[in-house]
Amino acid sequence: GRRESHRRQLRAARPDGAGQGFSPRQSAAQRAEATVRQASEAGSGDEPGRVPDPRVEQRDLIAATWTSLKWPHRAPPDQLLVRCYVGGVGREAILQLDDQALVAKVKAELKQICGVTAEPTYVEVNRWMKAMPQYLLGHLERVEQVEGALSRYGGLVLTGAAYRGVGIPDCIRDGALAAERVIKHLTSQRLH
Repeated sequence: GRRESHRRQLRAARPDGAGQGFSPRQSAAQRAEATVRQASEAGSGDEPGRVPDPRVEQRDLIAATWTSLKWPHRAPPDQLLVRCYVGGVGREAILQLDDQALVAKVKAELKQICGVTAEPTYVEVNRWMKAMPQYLLGHLERVEQVEGALSRYGGLVLTGAAYRGVGIPDCIRDGALAAERVIKHLTSQRLH
């Protein structure tokens, strides 16, 4: 409804501690899975406008999506819909704040960074625990190794946010490529 389209959201999650040491008995798939951490984040996935290096600047706000600038129908002309993100791997402590304190921190940083001083007409805080894959250095190479190891199982493909991107466009692209590979496999099976 109308109220739904005028909101500012905060969503948060935290990593699950994956990415620890490997066992020689682990399969390539298990090793690759162990390197994908589930990260903390506040917000949604709408192509966020990133805050320049929040770790260096010691900021809690890691991204803000100006949703109503991209989709004007999401807010009245005199209002702005902003989705803000906090948390991340190694930055989970902020998620322990209550909603009021978390919103106060985000508002203060929006004011410092962007000059936003207006009080929000609606605020919603959502904590999504262990919801966002956090890739480690060498991730795509490990995905390729896993796919190579699984290639002997015709028609089995990997797809989803854990592999080649967490954004909606990334997942759509990867899903379409996976579907093409499955169709190609099934078509070749019929011809034999």
